[in-house]
Formats: sequence, structure tokens, C-alpha cells
Amino acid sequence: MKEMMRYSLFESYVRTAPIVVEVADWSDFVADMADLTEHRKANEHTKKKATPSVSPAVYDNGGTRLNANVTGWGGWAALDVDNDLIYTSIEDAQAAMEAMGLSYLIYTSTKAKPNHHRFRLMFPLTRELDAEEAKTAWKALVQYFAPVGPDASCKDISRIYGAPSFFEPAEDGNTDPYSVFEFKIDGNALNIDEVLAAYVPPSEPSWTPRTPAPSEPSESMDAPSFPFPEARKTIPYGSTIYSSPVVRADFVNEYLNLPKGAHHLGLYTFMARVAGRAKAKGFRLDVNELVAYARQLDGISPIKTANERWTRIRTEAERALRFAG
Repeated sequence: MKEMMRYSLFESYVRTAPIVVEVADWSDFVADMADLTEHRKANEHTKKKATPSVSPAVYDNGGTRLNANVTGWGGWAALDVDNDLIYTSIEDAQAAMEAMGLSYLIYTSTKAKPNHHRFRLMFPLTRELDAEEAKTAWKALVQYFAPVGPDASCKDISRIYGAPSFFEPAEDGNTDPYSVFEFKIDGNALNIDEVLAAYVPPSEPSWTPRTPAPSEPSESMDAPSFPFPEARKTIPYGSTIYSSPVVRADFVNEYLNLPKGAHHLGLYTFMARVAGRAKAKGFRLDVNELVAYARQLDGISPIKTANERWTRIRTEAERALRFAG
């Protein structure tokens, strides 16, 4: 792979003026990241004030780090894997990238510990992206790499990533840091056009609750959405099982670890638990959102739900909402 790439280099997290660097290919990029690696304390002060940062976002001369100033991505992308929901070890992530035949760079972040991996996953793309493409590409990549469990909230196209470090214990931070720097330079670049073509945007809610007039009867419990009249909070649009405030990690992990034959009941149980948490936390839950969570869960499970069941999944979701209500 001999495609020129670009990245922006910042003096630290708090600096906004980039130096846009060109490299010949992925191997040169990895070499640059290795050159940035130093021994650093594993605390927030060092992370923000004394660690260089990099970004796939590139800028025209004089542009500072703002989404509005980004002209595109320089032929690569990065994801944060914090393991706050689905747990993916570094070895799991490496195995996934190897299975796809992709080049990559994986290195741990400040809060990583031997028993709780937190890391950056970086990889080359088949081409650069303009700013509008980058906005969609971020969502598409989160969806594409869903089994790895990337942090879906890190969606700014100008996002920066702290440079690799050999972390030293810090009493005011991570007292048991974990330092890893793993890479592959002879794989393929991710075909970003295929990823964009496969992206399925989340659907807008099809039904919005309203307060009935005094002369009107209240909504039936057979209504398709939001059966909790006391709910006031709205789930952020586009939330996934990785970022939704009503999906807990143990809901997902318990489903993924069910024995063969238990997934049919397990999927309904998952929906009922999510609906119950939504009511308990005061969130309005749309039946479409609940179905979307079920589909996402099925997508990362090695045991798939039969196609026939999806024809009646809305009915099951509505039943789970009524049960929680």
C-alpha cells in the first residue's frame, strides 16, 4: 500500500493550532506514532497538557481545531474502545482486524489497566474524505465495527487522540497502567466506499407522544410507543446499544453468553429489561428504538435470530413495553 496519507499534529489536547503532516503510507504513519511515544505519567494533567495529539482531520493553512474548519480526513480513521459496555480485549480487536485482512495500529490510553483494556484503534482507508463524507463515515464506521464496541459518542470529525505512551503509575491518576503498542503494516486499507454503501441510518421515531385534552381519553396501552405517561426524558437520537442510557452492559453480555437454544426467549427478555429500565429512569421509549436495539444485539451475536421472527418483532416489542408499563 503506497497511498499518501495526512494527519494533524497538535502540541497537546489543549492546543488548537495543527501541523498537517504528510506521510508516504501507513507504515510511515505508524513510524511517526512510534516516534511520538514517550514515558508519561498516567494522569489527566499529563494527558491534556504534556501529550501530543493527532487527528485524521486536516485543515487549510491557518485553520484551527473546529468541526467547521475541517476540510476532510487524511486517509485514515480512529475509534476509541473504552469497554464500558461490550468488553473487547486488545487481543479480540487484533483478531477482528486480522480476520478482515486490515492494517491497524492499537495502543492503550491513559485509564487502561491490565484487567480493563482501553485503547485506540486506528486503520488506513482507501482514500481521503471530504468534510461532509467524514460526518457520515464516522457513523458508518461505528456501525461497521459494532462488534468491537467503539465509543459512539466520540462523533466530532475534528476529534483528537492522545499520542501513544509508555505509562508510568500516577497517584493522582491510574496507579496500575497498561501500555501496549501493536500494529500491522502489510494488510489492506479499509474500503471506505463499501462501508458507506452498507451504512443504514437510524430511523426517525414514527410516533410522538402528546398530552390529551381534558375531554379526550388517554392513549391506549396498545399505542405503538412511549407507554410511560410520567416519562419526561428523551433518548438521544441515533443512540445505539453502546450509547443508549436505557441499555445496560449486563443486558447485552447476558444475551451474548446464553447457551444455544435460549436466544429466542432471551431476545424478548432483553427488550423487556430495556423497557423496564426506560420506565425506571424516566425515558420515553419508542417501539422503533426498542426494535433497533434488538436488531443491533442480534447483529453482534454469533447466533442469529430467524428471519421469520423479524416479521413480528414489533408485536413483541410492544408487548415488552406494555409489560414494563
